[in-house]
Amino acid sequence: MVRQPLRMPPAFRPAATKPEALTAPVRQAATYSGPWRLGRRAAIVVLIAGIALWLADASLRPKDPACPWSAALAHRWAAWELNALTWFYDARVHIVERDAAAGQVQVESPWGRFWAPEAGSDTDGRKLVAYLIAEHVWMSRRSAEEQVRPGETVIDCGAHVGTFTRMALNRGARRVLAVEANPANQECLRRNFRAEMASGKVVLLPYAAWDAEMQLTFRLAGGNSGSGSAVLGVGDDTIRVPARPLDAMLAEAGAGKVDYLKMDIEGAERNALRGAMQTLRRDRPRVMLESYHLPDDPAVLPALLRQAWSGYAERCGACRADARDGALKPYVLYFH
Repeated sequence: MVRQPLRMPPAFRPAATKPEALTAPVRQAATYSGPWRLGRRAAIVVLIAGIALWLADASLRPKDPACPWSAALAHRWAAWELNALTWFYDARVHIVERDAAAGQVQVESPWGRFWAPEAGSDTDGRKLVAYLIAEHVWMSRRSAEEQVRPGETVIDCGAHVGTFTRMALNRGARRVLAVEANPANQECLRRNFRAEMASGKVVLLPYAAWDAEMQLTFRLAGGNSGSGSAVLGVGDDTIRVPARPLDAMLAEAGAGKVDYLKMDIEGAERNALRGAMQTLRRDRPRVMLESYHLPDDPAVLPALLRQAWSGYAERCGACRADARDGALKPYVLYFH
């Protein structure tokens, strides 16, 4: 007996499906113009608008001639980067000891331990050390080739508690001469570099850098211990400090050839440069000037340097918006 294959009744047979019917949903999905396409277009519009606003912010602000367009266009990114670095180091600087009698704290940081004046209505000692480390890292990232080199003799004018001095030593400086006017900061420097001072690798010059030998009225800033000034009206409390030309200080200290000069002295940079003309003419050191303290610093400071040597080439390290008038001005200028 031969068995016949079973045949399904017509009602139970699957309908034949054409290939076109299977690919139609795929084609429909490929040509779908729903929320995803609209969202992508909106993102492109937002991106273009953001770029336009960024360019307008830099181009519509007044801009100092010393601030190049490359730095002007990057000023908001530069400000964000400094804030991010400040946050990063603030989380990594901790108080390890307090000297209440001296009004100082010792902090542990990625760069080692520092004593610093504790008081500061805006920025206390711990936060200030974190900010200064962040600031030095920020500036060195933006101008790596303008930093201290191994074997150099360095003048840290406005040494504060020694964060730049420490960076210079870490970079291989042969010797650092730290110029600091504030007696409280001088004591911190003595504590922070006791061994280096004993060996002669660090020399403290406890004077204000000026263009003449005299006694100056020095204003103590209540906000933080790094903002005291003989020029700016930063606080009500004052002390008298001895001031000397850098030429006289360096000659007395036997500094020899100066390779690198850093100045951050709260508006007194022009006075200090006038008192360093012999050194600048003789040694032609590379120079780092923080140039935002007085409105005309970006014009006056380079002119003074070129009085000493006309061959100085200038480079802007970073620009920022001046709080006084909103104009973009150099934060730091380098000369070589």
